[in-house]
Amino acid sequence: MGYCESSTRFSSKGIIISSYNWQTTQTKIEFKNIETPVYDSLINSINFNDLQNYNENLGCGDCADGGKEWITISENGKSKNLFGTYGFKSPKCLGGLLNYIREVN
Repeated sequence: MGYCESSTRFSSKGIIISSYNWQTTQTKIEFKNIETPVYDSLINSINFNDLQNYNENLGCGDCADGGKEWITISENGKSKNLFGTYGFKSPKCLGGLLNYIREVN
């Protein structure tokens, strides 16, 4: 029921949250501004080199219908995905980014 899937795109231009309802095929799109100092602080808190050392699967995404959550970080043409059960513990190498995105959502 309701919006069962959402996608959040985070960039220096702002945050776009797209929420999907599979039953009615409705999509709700929200745009939220992000202040440059906040964006810079969050981006600078990410350690992309340490992130590369993580296994892509953190926990058991979608196990026992707990829902799946993932984040994709891209830097200089390289990307890294992390998957896990909804609400998985954010690795230190992501700084405060994942927690910030969860709060904004």
